[in-house]
Amino acid sequence: MKHLHVSIFLIVCTVVISQPALAEARCNLAPTAKITGITDNGTYRSGVTVQLSGATSTPNNCSGSITQYRWRVLLPGASWTTLYTGSNSTYTYTFEISPGLHQGNVKVELQVRNNASPNLYDTEEYDVTVSRPQRVYHLKDHLGNVRTSVDVDGDVVGYDDYYPFGLPMPGRSSHTGSNPNSDYKFTGYELDEVAGTDLKMYHANARGYDPILGRFGQVDPHYDSYPEWAPYTYTFNNPLIFTDPTGKDGDYFAEDGQYIGNDGIDDDKVYVVSDPKAVSTGEDGNIVVNAERGNNPSGTYNPNVTYVGQRGDLLNLNGNTISSVNTKNGLIGLSIYMKTEGITDNYSTIVVTGGDRTAAVNTDVGGVTGSRHIVGDGADIKSNQVDNLTLSRAANSSNLFSTSIYYPNIDAIGALKPHVHVDLRPRNTNALFKYTPRIQNFSYPFNGSIVTRHNYSSF
Repeated sequence: MKHLHVSIFLIVCTVVISQPALAEARCNLAPTAKITGITDNGTYRSGVTVQLSGATSTPNNCSGSITQYRWRVLLPGASWTTLYTGSNSTYTYTFEISPGLHQGNVKVELQVRNNASPNLYDTEEYDVTVSRPQRVYHLKDHLGNVRTSVDVDGDVVGYDDYYPFGLPMPGRSSHTGSNPNSDYKFTGYELDEVAGTDLKMYHANARGYDPILGRFGQVDPHYDSYPEWAPYTYTFNNPLIFTDPTGKDGDYFAEDGQYIGNDGIDDDKVYVVSDPKAVSTGEDGNIVVNAERGNNPSGTYNPNVTYVGQRGDLLNLNGNTISSVNTKNGLIGLSIYMKTEGITDNYSTIVVTGGDRTAAVNTDVGGVTGSRHIVGDGADIKSNQVDNLTLSRAANSSNLFSTSIYYPNIDAIGALKPHVHVDLRPRNTNALFKYTPRIQNFSYPFNGSIVTRHNYSSF
């Protein structure tokens, strides 16, 4: 029994002695560093500012205090840089990488210390990717098709090959995130693909284009100028030479407004030629600008050819349709003629207030039988620079139309609205008329005037 008593005494003494040692150990643990404000393995754009925070770090000692936060970064190709050392848990930092880099890996480190003795610390490190917006250069062929895309270092990031009518070649076109703008590469058309099918359609401005059939889904706006071609044909069936995003070509006019021709370049531009020798007609029927060799040996410049604007700058159809290309060219020519003759200071915009009509609609608006609006070569117009009387006389003197009619303001019930009408009626030769309706005046049952018959007279 004596032996047993001694053993119990020794065990109790051991437990009592160990308690202070355990308490001291718990008060001298290292802190735990914790980074917030960014994401480990995240991606950030160069120039983005973030709020680095160590507020959720824990001291792990009895006093419960972190005495120091230290932030460091390691940039690509550099050494560790200390951003901040102090008692604040947060630091505002802007990610930046060298201008010569597209992207780089950046290390962000947080070190925290507590007030234990000896002074203990802990670190946490995040790896992030910092990227710079990549500049990509698209290399085009003679049609404007993007064929190869390269970065600023000249490295190929994409490539595009097409069948002649624009269908992308399987396995020979790269359409990935590294090859941006991949939907606008065939002559600038936007490609629309139906998911899960082989169906493709290009949005060519107001028309849809099928690269499988090589045909437009809507008629060419100038189809009546090419009666030998189907109205849905794409680039005269010659897609290796021509493009046709709008169906409109660059047009050339003489200073008197007479139409000379187009250059086959689909840019919708209008040029005025002051010297007939400045242009000629090529073998393909397109207008070619003859170079002034003394000024530009490359053959692309001539001081007698002046770009004056887009077709829409000189002719505003205002939502109307005019079937006759000759009438539309005549209206553009009228703007040019008035500028040349000093009638206007600048190229006037000819605004169309009435175009093609059905016979029924023409009757409803008071049009005469056999109106050229029904045929498709008639137009009601106004100008943004001159009054209707001046416009009608200019249209007549320009010799661009066979008929010009001036509609003055008539204060009578049933009178047609004031405007100017032009057309290409075959039986007329540069005729100018004035709208002079027959009017009946009434005093009973009301005072006023009413048009009893539409009439026209030369003037």
